[in-house]
Parts: sequence; structure tokens; C-alpha cells
Amino acid sequence: MNTTFKDAQRIQSKKIARSKKFNRVPTEDQEQMALISWAHRIKYGSGRLSDYLIHIPNGGSRHVAEASKFKKLGVKPGVPDLQLLISNGLVHGLWIELKSKKGRLQPSQRLMMQRLEEQGYMCKVCFGADEAISEIKKYLMLEAA
Repeated sequence: MNTTFKDAQRIQSKKIARSKKFNRVPTEDQEQMALISWAHRIKYGSGRLSDYLIHIPNGGSRHVAEASKFKKLGVKPGVPDLQLLISNGLVHGLWIELKSKKGRLQPSQRLMMQRLEEQGYMCKVCFGADEAISEIKKYLMLEAA
């Protein structure tokens, strides 16, 4: 079989595209779904840990009219993604800003987390579901993490 240079390049670029497809870093949404799935499998109190772990839908892009309405309803920039509604005896609750493994913290998020900590909450920035799970376990003293 006689393969031309262009054919070889095309084959190589397909291999690279395939390998990138399978080596993608999970998105923040995928990481959060994995975290909530884990929390749903953990018994806590009279239910599941997921009963006490809530998502705060402050992020995302919205139509201008919807964004204006949400602002009037109290949506604030920088509020962490998740709140664990359980006091551990030392602080009121745990807020988690969940990032993908390549994510970055925004200045508005730093400021909000500082404000929450001043009010007696613990705040953690977690890069991926595994890190968030570890922080929750430490916070609740479920096991040594």
C-alpha cells in the first residue's frame, strides 16, 4: 500500500484528536455531578448527605432579562457553588467553591468567601470532586482524609 505524506498526516491528526477526546479534563459540572452522586450514597442523619448539600445556582450565562430578574431576587456574584447545611460544632456550615482541575478562583469569589468566613462559616476551594469529598469528610470527621 502506498501512503502519501498527506495521508500519514491525516491519520496522525485523527489519532491525536481521538486521544484528546479520551484525555479531557472533566468539566466543573461533571465534577459537581460526581460529588452529588457520592453524597447521595452516604447515609447521614435521617437521610442522605445529599439532603444537606445544596447547589447555589449563581453562575452561568443567562439572557439579560433573566439575569436582571435574578439580581432582583438576590443572586450575588462570587457565592460558592455548594453549601453543606451541617454545623460541625466549630463553624455554622461548609461552603465549597468547586472548580474543574484547570479552574481558577475569581476575585468576587475570594471576597465572598472572606465575608462568609467572617460570619462563622468554613469555605474551601476544591479542584475536582475527589478534593471536595476529602474536605467534606474532614469537616464532618467521617474518617481521616
